[in-house]
Amino acid sequence: MAEEGLKLQGRLGFVRVEGGRARAMYLVGGTLLEGKGHSLKAAGPLRGIIKSVGRSGDLNCYFEVDCKVPKDFKGATVIVEHPDGTTHGYKIRKVLESEKGSRIEVEGEPGFEIEGNITRFTYYPQHEVEGENSFYIANSAYILFDESGKKPIKSLSAH
Repeated sequence: MAEEGLKLQGRLGFVRVEGGRARAMYLVGGTLLEGKGHSLKAAGPLRGIIKSVGRSGDLNCYFEVDCKVPKDFKGATVIVEHPDGTTHGYKIRKVLESEKGSRIEVEGEPGFEIEGNITRFTYYPQHEVEGENSFYIANSAYILFDESGKKPIKSLSAH
């Protein structure tokens, strides 16, 4: 921490201070940021397992995942970690409910297929690995304060 009295539970936290007063707080990929007499809490990032990859048309690709994903993640980036440790990011076009979790529609071609416990990469370098594909979607939240640094004037939390 750059400043004493700050507490962060997450990947990134930022408190903007002017004249000794908090003017803004930003939290990414976390659940808590405290400092300068204020607290910013959020639901935290979302993690889960990709059960299958689907395609319907040229660029309509999706991941069937094992948990409920809030619809307000549209526009966010889902980070996929493959069993070999490689990662790829995909912009979320839409989130739909499914029978056993959610369907995350993504922009572009994922470049991999899942069959049982085997992941097959369809582009260079083509290979197969065994194991689960997990995903991570970071949350973000912020609060803006008035000139006194005491009254919030705007806030937003995107899971």
